[in-house]
Amino acid sequence: YASRIPPNEGSAVLLMSYGRCRLLLTGDLGSPAEAALISALGDSLRAELLHAGHHGSRHSSSAPFLARVQPETVIVSAGAGNLYGHPHPDALGRFERVGATVHRTDRVGTITARCTPSGWRVLSAIPYLP
Repeated sequence: YASRIPPNEGSAVLLMSYGRCRLLLTGDLGSPAEAALISALGDSLRAELLHAGHHGSRHSSSAPFLARVQPETVIVSAGAGNLYGHPHPDALGRFERVGATVHRTDRVGTITARCTPSGWRVLSAIPYLP
C-alpha cells in the first residue's frame, strides 16, 4: 500500500495502550491512508486520545476515521500563524461533531498528556510567543 501513496502520506502510525489509556499517533496521515487503516484494523483503532493527522489539515481526520477512533480528546500540533492555516475549520468541525475536546499547540504551546489510573490527564503550558 505504501508504494501507491504520496510520500508524505507514508507516515508511521502508532497505537499505544496502557491500562485505561489508548493513544493514536497518526503523523501526516490524510484521508486515503485513514481509509486503508479502517479497512485493515476497523474498530481496533479506538483510542481516547488522538494526535490529529497532518496538523489538522482539511484532508485529515475524516468523519469515517473519527467514527472508528471515537476520540474523547484530540491534540493538534500546529505553529501559531502557520502559512497553511492549520488546523483547518473543516477538521475542527469534525472533531466537534464527535464530541472531542480539542487542545491546540498554536493556542496554548506545549501540551502534555499523562496516563493516570482513571484515564488521560491533559495539561497545557502557557504559550511561548517571541
